[in-house]
Amino acid sequence: MMVEFPEAIRRCLKERAALKGKEDDDSGYPEFLVGYLGKIWQVSDDMATRLCADGYWAIGSGGDVAKGALAAMRRAHIDLGPITMLSEALNIASQHIASVRPPFTHARTP
Repeated sequence: MMVEFPEAIRRCLKERAALKGKEDDDSGYPEFLVGYLGKIWQVSDDMATRLCADGYWAIGSGGDVAKGALAAMRRAHIDLGPITMLSEALNIASQHIASVRPPFTHARTP
């Protein structure tokens, strides 16, 4: 996850950029999170990858509020399952950050 995955993502994004006529575009990668084998990985906009040691993370404009909500649920030993906990964190973030708004959707791969 630290070496091969970011390189594969970089190759994929470059191929897509080349298909759009931007062959030398090596900027503006998106920041994203990856759940893999029960762990959360953060991939930053420069493709630096780190394991989220706390077992949860959030990004974007409501990321800090969502992380606070997740930390509070964890500290209170509240385990609603990952989807419900993420939904709660997003709802709490939407109450405090104007740019965070429902509806929230998720996708799960088999």
